[in-house]
Amino acid sequence: MKGQLRDLSDPAVIAADMMLGILAPESCPEASGRLDGGLDARAR
Repeated sequence: MKGQLRDLSDPAVIAADMMLGILAPESCPEASGRLDGGLDARAR
């Protein structure tokens, strides 16, 4: 898969990336540091 972009519309690719922490909600600026709509992760 060298030189190819991952298909981010594939749910399996997104799930694998989240398991690796690549797309973790707390690392996404759009998520504003919140985990599953709960407490602000930066406040801990």
